[in-house]
Amino acid sequence: VGVAYGRHATFGRMAAIELARGWKPDEVGIRSRLASGPVRVKGQEEAKKSTKTQWKLGACRLCGEEIKGGVVMEVDKLGGKMHRDCFKCSTCSKQLSGVPFMVHD
Repeated sequence: VGVAYGRHATFGRMAAIELARGWKPDEVGIRSRLASGPVRVKGQEEAKKSTKTQWKLGACRLCGEEIKGGVVMEVDKLGGKMHRDCFKCSTCSKQLSGVPFMVHD
């Protein structure tokens, strides 16, 4: 069984699982793939810009960009919905999703 975890443009994080008999890890190939990052498909970035979802989530309260899916936080004290990646401490930039936080004026 081969398992890999990583970032996903729509879902935030995902796991890929390969179930095959006789699977053996290719350490050189794995290191090379990790170093090169995600596969880039011609036209992929342009396609993402035109992606529409069935949900109207509005704009992120922090960055102002439209929320098109992925992991969304809703924090009433900050005015509503935002991308999880935008939900950071304004002083140290530490990710705040899933940890206790305080809102300061």
